[in-house]
Amino acid sequence: MSIEKVEEEKKIMGVNKPKDIQVMNLVNKILLKGLQQGVAEMHIEPHKDGCYIRFRKDGLLHQACDPISNQIASAMIDCLKNMANLEINAENKPQQGKIKKIFQSKTVNFRLSSLPCPYGEKMVLKLSYHHDQTQTLEQLILYQPTLELVKQMLNSPSGLILVTGLPKSGKKTTLYSLVSQLNEYGANISTVENPIELILPRINQFEVCSSQGMDYDAIVQYLLEQSADVILVDQTKTLPTAKMLCYAALSDCLVMSSILHHGDSVSAIASFQNMGIDASILAEALVGIINQRLIKRICPQCRIPYHLSKAELARFGKYVDDEEEITFYKAKTLNIPQIERAKTKGTLCPNCQGMGYKGEIAVMEVLPINQHLKALIAQNADYPTLKNAATKAGITSLFAYALELGYLGLTSLEEIEKIFPAEIKAIDTNSNSPNTISKIASLEKLIFQLNRELKYLKHELNNHGTVSSVPPQKHLSKLDDLPKHQQKINLYDTKLETSVNDLKKDEKISISDEVISLDEGQQVSINTVKSKPKKSTKPQQQKPNKAISENAIIPDPW
Repeated sequence: MSIEKVEEEKKIMGVNKPKDIQVMNLVNKILLKGLQQGVAEMHIEPHKDGCYIRFRKDGLLHQACDPISNQIASAMIDCLKNMANLEINAENKPQQGKIKKIFQSKTVNFRLSSLPCPYGEKMVLKLSYHHDQTQTLEQLILYQPTLELVKQMLNSPSGLILVTGLPKSGKKTTLYSLVSQLNEYGANISTVENPIELILPRINQFEVCSSQGMDYDAIVQYLLEQSADVILVDQTKTLPTAKMLCYAALSDCLVMSSILHHGDSVSAIASFQNMGIDASILAEALVGIINQRLIKRICPQCRIPYHLSKAELARFGKYVDDEEEITFYKAKTLNIPQIERAKTKGTLCPNCQGMGYKGEIAVMEVLPINQHLKALIAQNADYPTLKNAATKAGITSLFAYALELGYLGLTSLEEIEKIFPAEIKAIDTNSNSPNTISKIASLEKLIFQLNRELKYLKHELNNHGTVSSVPPQKHLSKLDDLPKHQQKINLYDTKLETSVNDLKKDEKISISDEVISLDEGQQVSINTVKSKPKKSTKPQQQKPNKAISENAIIPDPW
């Protein structure tokens, strides 16, 4: 049944009255428009001044059409309930259901949920597109060092790889990309999912159905009996599933799964331990952890280039020399009146349609489990100890990865600030401590001068060769200046050590000895804290009358 065939829908629903036909046409028109735009969600939201219909695409909600009356919206919701086989008259309780459609020869699932609210029922439809295309790792991971780490993890013949993150952070997309990277004819690869969201060629996919004895644990056990080489389990929520995955990972099988709600990759270790997994078994099984979020991709066709001052860059933890200039990009985001004017003038960006962004990018924090971390996990080490070990191993944080995307021109600093407010606030607090900026500037200058002296000294040594005990007389005069260079280097080294010690005395700044190097850049590690959002309450209002007259004409919101 195609969504474009409205007449077939009418027969299925048994609608014959004029108002029912108009409502059905409106529902199909909204669904069709959302599918054509490739949206992820459709929201029907009744308010005091009318019902708003909004679509979510690339993580952003935008108004799909003009507001409609709450009476018409109520009739639309009843229509959608009928299509999902829900109780139409049950208006005072939440309900969930599914609608399946065929759009452009592909299956689309609508997961529908309704919830009573002051002015009727709020309904959300989440779209799941069944197709056979997935992102490659090179398309998914745009920061080369992180990509290499993930590929090294996938080279492990067995073990457990965890993908963690907040809801709607793209964990399953990452799992699909990981398993597709290993998709070879010589490997026995299977997935266990609820539900199957993407059809993967040459991969065995199984959907969980507990009523038929096909739960996560049972399917994984049968797959091990069938000599699976790689197993993907889309989520791990219970202790039996976690135990089964660890057992599979220790049975010459590479296992991948996801877990929810973790701020960083180290927290995933504690999550498995809190489930009741033996620490030594987890340490032996674990290969690596990927923690991720999504950030909006700036439109490459209409983005606006600009440069930041040293003070502005310092706000994001980036300290540069005076002559270094980094190009960033702002999104050209237009409001609704500006979009309409741009359409009239023919200047609207054809790629993003005035949104300024198109698509989303994964921001990743990858933690390979080395031998030192395995030993700490087996000893039930606490979070600070594990976090310190991960930092020493050179882990790139989510915030640092996002900044790299900003340097590459793939997202904006405004979006980074929106996704990582706690990290920005921590840098602001640390940067505002007394004399911190001047100390850092002085330290940068010393490092820069020291680099110049070292380069000059290396140049002299390379030109004149290795100094022998009896060098040629003609080279003696040129080598007379080398002790002077060494004295200058010693002087700069003493000043550098003094400056670093002064900065370390500041209680608001934490500088690691490992990050102070003789490179032309300088890094300062800053402790961050997270803030909890405040809850708000809204007054309750009475529901309006839903009745629509038989002869009423429903206006087209478009």
